[in-house]
Amino acid sequence: MLKNIPCNFTAYLIPCLSVFANFSLSGKPEVNVTHENCSKPCCMADFTSVDTFIPPRRTVSAQANNPPSTDLFNTAFRNVPEAAKTAIIYALDLWDDHISSPVPIDISFTWREFDNEGGGRTLASASPGTFLNDLPAFPQANVFYPIALADRFLRQSQFSNRYDIRVNLGADIPWYFGIDGNCPPSQFDLVSVVLHEVGHGLGIIDTANPLTPPGSEPEDATRASIGFVGGDPFPYDTLLTVNTGEKLLNNPAFPNLSESLLTVLTDGDLFLTGPVLTTLNLTQNAVVYTPSEYDSGSSIAHLDENTYRPGNENSLMTPFLSRGEVVHDPGPIILAALADMGWQHTWFIHENIRDIEDIETPIVITTGIESDNTALNELQPIIHYRMPNVAGNPFQSMQMVFNNESRQFEATLPAPIDSTTLGYRFEVEDSVGRVFTFPREDTALLFNARIGFTDIQDPIINHTTDSFIFSYINEYIIEVEVTDNVGIESVVLDWNLDGGAERANIMESVGNNRYRVKLEFPNSLAGFNQFNYRFVVTDSSGNSNVANAPITGFFQIPIEAIFPAVIDYQNDFDQGDVEIISEGMGISTPNGFDSANLGTPHPYASPEQSEAFFEYTAVLRKPIIVQPNTAIRFNEIVLVEPGEDGTLFGDFDFWDFVVVEATSNGGQTWFPLTDGWDSRDNPIWQNRYNSNLVSNNSRAVGTPLIFRQRTISLSQTVNVEPGDFIIIRFRLFSDPFANGWGWAIDNLEISSTGF
Repeated sequence: MLKNIPCNFTAYLIPCLSVFANFSLSGKPEVNVTHENCSKPCCMADFTSVDTFIPPRRTVSAQANNPPSTDLFNTAFRNVPEAAKTAIIYALDLWDDHISSPVPIDISFTWREFDNEGGGRTLASASPGTFLNDLPAFPQANVFYPIALADRFLRQSQFSNRYDIRVNLGADIPWYFGIDGNCPPSQFDLVSVVLHEVGHGLGIIDTANPLTPPGSEPEDATRASIGFVGGDPFPYDTLLTVNTGEKLLNNPAFPNLSESLLTVLTDGDLFLTGPVLTTLNLTQNAVVYTPSEYDSGSSIAHLDENTYRPGNENSLMTPFLSRGEVVHDPGPIILAALADMGWQHTWFIHENIRDIEDIETPIVITTGIESDNTALNELQPIIHYRMPNVAGNPFQSMQMVFNNESRQFEATLPAPIDSTTLGYRFEVEDSVGRVFTFPREDTALLFNARIGFTDIQDPIINHTTDSFIFSYINEYIIEVEVTDNVGIESVVLDWNLDGGAERANIMESVGNNRYRVKLEFPNSLAGFNQFNYRFVVTDSSGNSNVANAPITGFFQIPIEAIFPAVIDYQNDFDQGDVEIISEGMGISTPNGFDSANLGTPHPYASPEQSEAFFEYTAVLRKPIIVQPNTAIRFNEIVLVEPGEDGTLFGDFDFWDFVVVEATSNGGQTWFPLTDGWDSRDNPIWQNRYNSNLVSNNSRAVGTPLIFRQRTISLSQTVNVEPGDFIIIRFRLFSDPFANGWGWAIDNLEISSTGF
């Protein structure tokens, strides 16, 4: 269901592309694409048979004894046959040759059948997992960037719990799974289709839509729109150009919501232009697919089918693939278009300088620069600065000099005469004439510092405590984030066990304002009940300002006892919770049940604030020593908010879920033993959940009659091997604004011989 999201969430329903927008509290506008058929670009089947092969542009071809692999992509497979996985990985390996990112791209592949009511045959579809807009590190303002590209600009992952690209592959298609290009004329080449769909996930996706009266068909459209939330486009939209050489966006000849815009989207006269496309002389040849009848899922977000027929080097991103057609290269036009969107980029690597207490020394500012297309010795960055940093005060500019030893660019600003403030930004031009500023010039943001002030500000400490730690551990890692306007002199951890002798450890900087220490307990923590600690931080100012966290006393973390490890385990939960560490989940006998079970509160709660979440967990105190055939079996009722139709575990709009997880490192990290699930996992649960909806919430109640059995084989879990020592937990994740009766578990069995 598309839940009713209040306040800062708004639903936007557009004929071809159903979306909802989330303007998060962190200020990162985000858009998420739903899974309706052809609400994303589709690759369609052309049942004409051809015999064409566009080979990859590689220095070394994949060999049979050298299986394809990918370093850039993290893959997840849903119902994908083993025979298909080599072709999928090979296609990703081909993309590895053409794009790069400091952040791995998480991509899911789902094997499914499409509803082809329109008469065509969908081979596959794909979309970015989400989009981000208007962050200062982005090259353009008011553009929604697909998350894989946004992560690239930001040089770090923004969301760890969702996929960057989601690909659906037709389960009923006569696929060719080979990677050698010898696709028979009766089959469709899977490598080509995956290569195509990943292209959409990387950014070959548009916002254009025909506007039709309610209940009418796309061919009845009389107007069109382009642009997304607030009219902001995707980066691909910014490349769209009409035959006069003018950009389509913000063109007075083709205003939004107009007949003329619909005409240009369906007249076969639209091109892609950008600095890289222009430099490579590809602009006049980059013809966009604009059939006279708008084709949802195919129009605009593809190159023209008639211009780039099978066998053409640019035929990969046309909307149709013929039987026997093999295209193992993105082609120069698409690679140049992706480069113009930001897959060729230039970054400034800079941390805002600290406040400076003296005014007698010139101010040295350094920055690193990384560029995909321009050598460092060809770059000529400029720093623009002003003192004092007051609106209206003109900027001065200075050419920066490259330091061969530090591999940084430097500028030495004159020392001020008196106390003042400094504001500055950087600028550089790449080899194709694109100008990058950081922070971006059209923002009001500047790097800034105070010069010549006596510092009286205490350091700021940010830390999240663990709920508990296990008694059997021999080491424990603690991290804290510490910031200060001048700098940090020292971060010290004071700690004790059960209020005993206090000890102190100096924490080491690990970058990004984070400090870490590893405490070692040679004899484990067995016999202790509580771990107490606090942070003492001193800054590097003349005043040596000090901050403590907590302000008084200590953080107090319970030490939970762990029982001897076993290879087999049973629990019907009738004997109480002595073998369970409960955090939100517990053992009780719900109304209408004859015996106790392990479960969440009924109903469980959900936050009423966006970006927040609740978790309910229960941990088994008895570790499991994994055997080759170890399996888990239990009865359960799952009445938790279902995700949107077609969504999978890891997708943003999967909403609430339950999952069984394990840790092999004392709880520092947990991994799923199988994908999480929700009420959609069983029609009985889904029907029960939906039978009594009040606003966003389900008031349907679980009963013993809807218990269903689940079996999880650990031999199918990637992160577990025989001999591993693991601790198992059950977890319900609750996102904002909707909830239900919850989760109940009974008759838990863990068998070393399987079931």
